[in-house]
Amino acid sequence: MKKIILVTLFVALFLSAPINPSYGLKHKRHLLLVGATAYRSLIELYPTNDINVTYLGYGSDFPNTLKELKQYDVIMFANIDTHGFNPHLSNDEMKNIMKFVEEGGTFIMAGGYGSFGGYNDSINYPDVVGYDETPIEKILPVEILHPNDTYWRDFVPQVLKKHFLTNGIFKHHPTMHGLNLVKAKEDSIVLADDGDGHPFLVIGKYKKGRVLAFTSDIGPGWGSEYIFWKHAEEFWHRVMIWATDKKF
Repeated sequence: MKKIILVTLFVALFLSAPINPSYGLKHKRHLLLVGATAYRSLIELYPTNDINVTYLGYGSDFPNTLKELKQYDVIMFANIDTHGFNPHLSNDEMKNIMKFVEEGGTFIMAGGYGSFGGYNDSINYPDVVGYDETPIEKILPVEILHPNDTYWRDFVPQVLKKHFLTNGIFKHHPTMHGLNLVKAKEDSIVLADDGDGHPFLVIGKYKKGRVLAFTSDIGPGWGSEYIFWKHAEEFWHRVMIWATDKKF
């Protein structure tokens, strides 16, 4: 890769409360986390030893071969659009992500104005280009309805289905301040919504791999209260377990 802005951090996002050893990670997992620079400070809050996080900030050069992606178990995009890379994320690179999932990897997208359909504001954000009609949309567990899907509203996520990811912690979930409006695909599972029918947490499969959509922001902004939630670390630790252990 050329001109990579790369920070490799031996951290885990995900452990504020003790994890039951019966479903803990037995081996180190490798996560490629891609997002705006605010997310670096977020993940540094949660140090542990069983997840190796490689962080790519805004303006990074994304790995351009499938071989490079196969170093990781999970790839996560957090509020970064296709033009947030330097150079812009190409169709071939998105096809590599699709192939990564087809062969058993996990892809996660967290929300924000740079995620899913993006944010169409030709004056203030003219270069924010989302993922509608791309290979990324094809693998996501949700459909992108239009290229400007950001929706500012206050809501507390409502659990719709009991699941390892939400059991025992989502009843304490803080208020979120916005989300991307998407539609769950028929073969996906909506674990939680915004209380008004809009998907919030959706999981699914694509070929041999797994996919997850978290339609609000994991950082400041829509997640300004979320980043202080005492169960945030445990939730994302569970996500890593679910992503890499097919018994969950």
